[in-house]
Amino acid sequence: MLRQMQTVPSEVLDDPDLASVLLPVMRADLNIVNSYEYTDEPALPCPIRVFGGMGDPEVREDDLYGWQAHTTSSFAVRMLPGGHLMIRQRAREITQTVGQAMAGIGC
Repeated sequence: MLRQMQTVPSEVLDDPDLASVLLPVMRADLNIVNSYEYTDEPALPCPIRVFGGMGDPEVREDDLYGWQAHTTSSFAVRMLPGGHLMIRQRAREITQTVGQAMAGIGC
């Protein structure tokens, strides 16, 4: 799964020592994700900006629009080149977009 989602470089997964350190952490993360139960709460009064990777095999652009229900303020989805963890390569662009949204609400 980690190879398919391109979340970890193959060199790490192919190295038994590195994999033995990484895999328990990844399993713990997946356990948290799999045990999460959604609780309906009132929408937030702040903007939400959602970013997706154009090459993400797990999360499609249409899936991201569900976040709009969680704000009474502005909402935008932005698709960027890359896979599931494109945030690593696009951190500056994402930070600027979030900063602009926060400036618009006086943060």
